[in-house]
Amino acid sequence: MSAIVVGVSYAPGIGYAVAKRFAQAGLKVGIVGRQQPRLEEAKKLIEDAVEGATVAIATGDVTDKASIDSALGSLIEAHGVPDSLIYNVSSRPMPTVSVAEVDPDRLLNDYKTGAYGAVLCVQKVIAGMRERGSGSILLTGATASMRGAPGFGAFSAAKAGLKHLAQALAKEEMSNGIHVAHIIIDGMVDMAVMRQYAADLPDGRLIDTEGIAEVYYNLHMQSPRYPTEARQRVLLCCPEASDLTCLVSRFPPIRCRCFTFEQDLRPYMSQW
Repeated sequence: MSAIVVGVSYAPGIGYAVAKRFAQAGLKVGIVGRQQPRLEEAKKLIEDAVEGATVAIATGDVTDKASIDSALGSLIEAHGVPDSLIYNVSSRPMPTVSVAEVDPDRLLNDYKTGAYGAVLCVQKVIAGMRERGSGSILLTGATASMRGAPGFGAFSAAKAGLKHLAQALAKEEMSNGIHVAHIIIDGMVDMAVMRQYAADLPDGRLIDTEGIAEVYYNLHMQSPRYPTEARQRVLLCCPEASDLTCLVSRFPPIRCRCFTFEQDLRPYMSQW
């Protein structure tokens, strides 16, 4: 079993924490980001923290189709069609700028980190998930997914677009056994880059990355999936099990009783 996390940069950070949590559950993990040194650091930290972890890295930019196609293609070649795709990409909301003054190029680039980049990633894995009849696609949202705010027009447009794309995708794919969920991060995340803007905030006003990662993994576990024992038996009787029809025909996936579409997370001292 495997997972691909698109959008891994700072460690700790959401992408890193999610990749680590899936590795702790025994999944092979592929991580994608734009900066090779940060990916290498995340890979080392995960492998040091999780005994037996298998982590592959690939540099890719979700705003560039050729770049992200190549990155995801290399990870699929290494680990197969993922059981989970986590899309954790975001533009930077800082510095804030009004709608009247925003550079149209910034608006376009922000949007490409949202729905556009998500579509490119989803289209690389969806056929394999459909063939297998299972999988999860988890997309990271923000407070801006729910409402606009002064100075955050471009960021809000990108995040709102991603949310509605996710909702359409969830409705399209649920009958195929593919669980799509949108996770709203409604607050500041406890990581070094955010502490620069919130040095005086108490811990209760920041969201813990490991707590966030646990939610992602729990959402994935709602998805139809094949028990490890069944996979092992297929590999013994069907060495060419990369042909997913063998697995599907012999061992239908476990069906779950509910799919959560949207979950919002916030620090426990948040005023909302």
